Amino acid sequence: MAASFHHLLGHVVAADAGFHDSAELGQLLAKAGFSKEQMGVAHDLAHQGEALWIKYLGAEENRIADHSVHVAISELEMWAQTVKANLRTKLAADVIAVATGANIHAMDHTTTAIAQAFRLLAMMRTDEKVQACFKNERSLHDSTQRGWALLKGLFRNCKTRAEADGQAGQAIVVELKAYEAKLAKWVEGLDSAAAKLGNHAHLLGLLGYVPNGIGLPIGGAAFGVVLHEKGQGKVPDPNGAVPTSGWSIGRQGRNSENLGKGWVEPTFE
Repeated sequence: MAASFHHLLGHVVAADAGFHDSAELGQLLAKAGFSKEQMGVAHDLAHQGEALWIKYLGAEENRIADHSVHVAISELEMWAQTVKANLRTKLAADVIAVATGANIHAMDHTTTAIAQAFRLLAMMRTDEKVQACFKNERSLHDSTQRGWALLKGLFRNCKTRAEADGQAGQAIVVELKAYEAKLAKWVEGLDSAAAKLGNHAHLLGLLGYVPNGIGLPIGGAAFGVVLHEKGQGKVPDPNGAVPTSGWSIGRQGRNSENLGKGWVEPTFE
């Protein structure tokens, strides 16, 4: 799915926390082409985006959509608490606090929940200490998929909440779309630099942003399967079909009246 306003805003908030948590991360990103000036605007960029969303909420009332957002947040946070229980088996409290983004606090609860989920998912995908807290690779994979599915559900509910009916709300939605493009441009720059830090994947966990091809994959339902590996590029020629035993199934016994052109000649005995 395309990145929505809250998807992008969550990445900015998570990344801003990562810049403050690790000076080494900032230095590596700067060397990779993401300037300190770009990192420096993250806080204001997030703050202004959240202020715009709060302005919209005040102009456009929709209690049903608000309830759906709150439920989606609750489900996401319950998943995070389950992961946290796993981490307690092997990690110290301060390490768990970093992995779960306990220090990430935005202006509104929705953005905070999204940014913390990005941090936790990124740590699960890149940090070996976090990964070792799960029983096996399958358990880790299933948990990341669950978290990502819940996070996408929250994005969908936020997007529904942004469908305005009133004139005041519609005017702000235009502003949200314009600001969304601004957020996307910033995240695009972050992605380009982060993609060069494959040898420092554990730091990308702090960033809350893991580019494709780095760390544990996320987003697919299958485990350890290369999609379309055996896919056929063209339709088979029916003239090349050869008889198989499957052709005769259902053409004997009580169904022998089904003559057809099966491999086994029908009998009426």
